[in-house]
Parts: sequence; C-alpha cells; structure tokens
Amino acid sequence: MFRDVYSAVTEERGALIYTMARACRAKQVVEFGSSFGISTIYLATAVLDNRAGEAGAVGQVIGTEMEPQKIAAAEKNLKDAGLAHIARIVQGDALETLRQAEGPVDMAFLDGRKDLYLPVLKILKPKLRDGAVILSDNIFSFAKDVAEFLAYVRSGENGFVSATVKISDGIEISVFKKNAH
Repeated sequence: MFRDVYSAVTEERGALIYTMARACRAKQVVEFGSSFGISTIYLATAVLDNRAGEAGAVGQVIGTEMEPQKIAAAEKNLKDAGLAHIARIVQGDALETLRQAEGPVDMAFLDGRKDLYLPVLKILKPKLRDGAVILSDNIFSFAKDVAEFLAYVRSGENGFVSATVKISDGIEISVFKKNAH
C-alpha cells in the first residue's frame, strides 16, 4: 500500500525528533519504519552531534524497512548526507530484525505499520535504558491502529510516562523508567 509513497517527516517533526535525541543524549537509536531515510537523517545527525568532542565515542542508528527500493533510496540519502557511518537500514520484518538490536537503546522512533507499535515496543523494552525516549508518529491519523499501544504507554503500569504532542498528525512521547511497575 505505501510501497512507493514518499512519506517523509515534516520539518516540524524532524526538528522534534532531532531535539529529543539531543535532549536524551541518544547514542543508540532504533527506528521502526525508515522509509526513504529522511527521519533517519535527523536521528543520525543528533547521534553524531551527541558524540562530538568525545574521544572514541560510538553511536549508531539502526533503521528497519521492508521495501528494497526504499532501503536503496535511504542508503543513498544517508551517504549523500555524510551519515552512512552512523546509520544503517536493516531489511526485513522488524518483529524479527529488531530482536537482534543491541542495547542499551537510548531512543526509538516508531513510524512503521501502526498496528505493530506495541509488538515492536515489547521487543525493544528489555533493551531500553532508564530514561529512554520513544517517539511514536501518526497517532491521530491512525487512532484505531495505535489504541492498544497508547493504552499501554499511558497506563502508568508498564514503566512509561507519556504525553501527546499535537503537531502534524500527532506524536506520542513516552519515557521509559526502569524498575517502575
């Protein structure tokens, strides 16, 4: 359905993604649904900026995408932006590929299939560091698909504190607190 849709984040959402990654000093970031890599560029730029001045600092963005043509375009966009050494896109089903992601994960950006937000979060949860930030896009336009996910992060019973930002079609910002319920 969205195989050929160039659905990049808006400049407003990109600024939020970058700012949140800087605020939480993200060095290990996971992106669910990289598409053509525009949001990946914002994330990788923040990781690079977070590493600035740190000798031997490491950091990376691991993106996921199903569509080979989107991966090729994303890889070209990352190379053209000079960020291919910071970010890579893994092809395949995120419910499988993200099991291999290494922690601790400082930040995750969820922008793939909306009905998979909760299963993806549950795969990532054991890898999240205390204070990890989860940004979940399109929560207004896909309200039915994300309802179970939103109930989970907003409940106060699963280790998250969460708030909605009313830009574009909505972004949920959730912060993970280890050792909470």
